[in-house]
Amino acid sequence: MDEKIMAVRKPKSVAAAKDRILSAAIDEFVENGYYGARMQKIADRAKVNKALLHYYYSSKEKIYETVLKKVFELIIEKLSLIEEGKETVERTIEEIIDAYISVFAENTRNFKLMLYEIIRGGGKLLPIAAENIRKIPLNPFTGKLYAYFKRAAKKGEIKDISPLHVFISAIAQVMPVYFAKEMFDKHGSFLGLNKLKVEKFVKERKKVVVEIMMDGIRKNKPKVRGQDPKIKKLEDLWISRR
Repeated sequence: MDEKIMAVRKPKSVAAAKDRILSAAIDEFVENGYYGARMQKIADRAKVNKALLHYYYSSKEKIYETVLKKVFELIIEKLSLIEEGKETVERTIEEIIDAYISVFAENTRNFKLMLYEIIRGGGKLLPIAAENIRKIPLNPFTGKLYAYFKRAAKKGEIKDISPLHVFISAIAQVMPVYFAKEMFDKHGSFLGLNKLKVEKFVKERKKVVVEIMMDGIRKNKPKVRGQDPKIKKLEDLWISRR
């Protein structure tokens, strides 16, 4: 076996090398896509030799599947902390949004990689999702979350609505913010938005999305609320720059 490979076989060294490789792989796949990514470039980014890369991951397909699983497991870890019964439906929705925000806000590469895989058909992601989704106590594909929403509807707290619609809508309203965030961070001044204002808007987005979701599923007519003045100020600024 190559001496350079032998040199990193101590547990801590192995873990560090694998972490560098997976981080480098995410960058490579995000920048060049699956078909444009090269194993040699991943090795160069990770500062390891190509022989070591192939020792741990025999092919580009294998390392791609590994990074997808790693990102998905981060989501699972966050969502697994959500429990039923202790909070309101509103708080449950907020926690779901919080979980996704924390995963993607901490590293926008995760979002980009997931989005890329979804755009290319999700063939690699679906088996990973199917294998891991049941690890989430409250997920929209098994009876627990469905039963929770049914009970809330029976109590008159919300409309009789599938949690899958709520789950998808909540995520869909949050994720685009992180897709555009990097662009605004780099070029926001063109629109009159500095980095501080962008960060502020992103933080406020969660509150707005929760309100939109709850206004949509509440059984009783929601109270009329004025727009958050902070959001209004950002929108006025946007309009003034047009």
